[in-house]
Amino acid sequence: MTSFVSFGENIWVAEGPVVSFYGFPYATRMAIIRLTNGQLFVWSPIALNETLRAEGWTVLRFWDFEIEEALNRCADAVVEALALARANHSLGAPVLAV
Repeated sequence: MTSFVSFGENIWVAEGPVVSFYGFPYATRMAIIRLTNGQLFVWSPIALNETLRAEGWTVLRFWDFEIEEALNRCADAVVEALALARANHSLGAPVLAV
């Protein structure tokens, strides 16, 4: 797997693993786009791998029902991840909540 590569202004992609889809090998890829309002749009998230972790990326995953049932817990997890990133001075790479 590769690290995030700039694909254009405010667009990054990373290759994921090849997975089996109905018996056929299917390459996976993740894209992150910074929107004009500064928010990040994440398409097809891949698993956090050692390469991405070494670059300082953190990925938090929340299902829609988790957010609906426990919004405060999800928000607390994001705040905690950001505080840890600040404490480690690793804010160069975003913390993604997916």
